[in-house]
Amino acid sequence: MQMITTRKNGFTLIELSIVLTVIGLIVGGVMSGQSLIHAARIRQIYTQSAEYIQAINTFKDKYDALPGDMADATSHWGAADPDPVVCLTTDNNDKTTCNGTGNGIVNNTVGDSYEMALVWKHLANDGMIKGKYTGIGGPMGEHHGIPGVNIPRWKGRAGFTLFYVDPSDGTGQFFIGDSLGHVIYFGREDRFGGQARRVIISAADAYAIDTKIDDGSPGNGNLRTFQFTAQTNCVTTDDPATSIYAVTTSTKANACMLIFLTGF
Repeated sequence: MQMITTRKNGFTLIELSIVLTVIGLIVGGVMSGQSLIHAARIRQIYTQSAEYIQAINTFKDKYDALPGDMADATSHWGAADPDPVVCLTTDNNDKTTCNGTGNGIVNNTVGDSYEMALVWKHLANDGMIKGKYTGIGGPMGEHHGIPGVNIPRWKGRAGFTLFYVDPSDGTGQFFIGDSLGHVIYFGREDRFGGQARRVIISAADAYAIDTKIDDGSPGNGNLRTFQFTAQTNCVTTDDPATSIYAVTTSTKANACMLIFLTGF
């Protein structure tokens, strides 16, 4: 009599090892891909800021004026409105714009901080940066920066703002003794108004950028951030000589904004 053998359903040890190996390769590939995407996004932060600084310097050489502060911008691109006051709240969805004060700085003071929005309008009008910008403040006021609307966008609600930092500005924010001149803030939009300066990256990412392009110190060099009092999860002290990025104590959560010094 012939015996009939049956095989129980299931995987052999060899088959299981093959499946686990394939799963491991897939997971490793996904993690590696996510890491590469994250690194590319972080790299974009400092490449964008460098492009904007170069564009501003080129604009200065061409027009002998800073974008945003340019006193005769309407002679090049037309006036958004003939009334200078109305002009500052008018967006015609074209190249028409408004004039700045022509005092040599992109103002951050109430009444003149509209220049922070005009910066990007003037640069885009001349084709020196990509994008299209309104040239006017957001709904919370003339100083309200909205990424992708009146200031350049990184991703999400994060963007870049150029303005002049007076030595008396930012008490409790800047490191002691900071004299910054014109800076580019990189941060998340402040929906209550003001520059896009809310925390947007982790302390580890901020440190990685700083060591890549500068000196690795949050209170020195050409790349900085706010002091400890303003960002308790980003840096360790208010003293630029001793403060370091809080890499060991912070998580991957957003803890820092960045300040790029322009040199002008």
